[in-house]
Amino acid sequence: MATSTSRWWTGLPELGPVGRQCQVEADFPSSPSNRPDVSIDAVDTDTYFIRACSVRGAAHRHRRVTRQDDYSIGQSPSGHVVLAVADGLSSSPLGHIAATVACRSALSAVSAELSQGHSPDAIDWDDVVARVSAAVSIEARRIGAVNALASDDDVAYVMATTLILAVFDAAVTRATIASLAGDSAAFILRGRQWLRLGGKAQAEGLAESRLKSWLPTRASPVIEIVDLVGVDALLLCSDGLAGVLDSAGRPAKTIAEWWHAPPGLTEFATQLSFLLKGVDDDRTAAVVWPATRVRRVA
Repeated sequence: MATSTSRWWTGLPELGPVGRQCQVEADFPSSPSNRPDVSIDAVDTDTYFIRACSVRGAAHRHRRVTRQDDYSIGQSPSGHVVLAVADGLSSSPLGHIAATVACRSALSAVSAELSQGHSPDAIDWDDVVARVSAAVSIEARRIGAVNALASDDDVAYVMATTLILAVFDAAVTRATIASLAGDSAAFILRGRQWLRLGGKAQAEGLAESRLKSWLPTRASPVIEIVDLVGVDALLLCSDGLAGVLDSAGRPAKTIAEWWHAPPGLTEFATQLSFLLKGVDDDRTAAVVWPATRVRRVA
């Protein structure tokens, strides 16, 4: 392993050759930002367990770019668990802000739908897209990223993001996956095997420059209803992790072993921060384990 004066990577798991990642310095982003390199949450109840984490990738550390991924987790007043994961487009200078606004406004919009008595599989996703797009555009104008007369296309040039959500029924036996824009992904874990749900497969060769949808202007909702009976866990993630899981190689199998049951809070963050040559993008994961499955595999 190559070394440098930087020690941020000490103790992180290696899932194969690490290349030069350990030579990357953990310096501040070159543009002022109050965004942490790592964000993490955990929720444990009698019905479900949640772990969520977002980490700044080695490539962004090297280029002194802020973390562009984000997530939100929450429970609506109706008792439904809602997760959101977003990846700000690196081609838009303020993509990280778009990701944060998209996640938070999406949870608010979904909670509003559920509060009106809609079931998760009856949510008006076009309305959710409209609310999220409006929130991103309003924030862009508020912070002076665009002028008051700017179009939504102008906003997307400086603030654009992917977005995927999961909405669970109260018993966490069924989930609605809404891939609203871009290549963030959803997987289920069953028997130590990852299965990708709706969204864009990185294996198809899609690069960010070829993304066909993004928020605020070019959403392309794909909705999938998932029965969680027999499912060990459901995962939402950004493409920084999705590519590894799509490969179905040893790293994907190791992560399946780690996450067949909920790890501890700091253990989850450490695992998500694994070192692997060529895997240097930001990574975000939000995972839900039904408690009935956890008790069965524990």
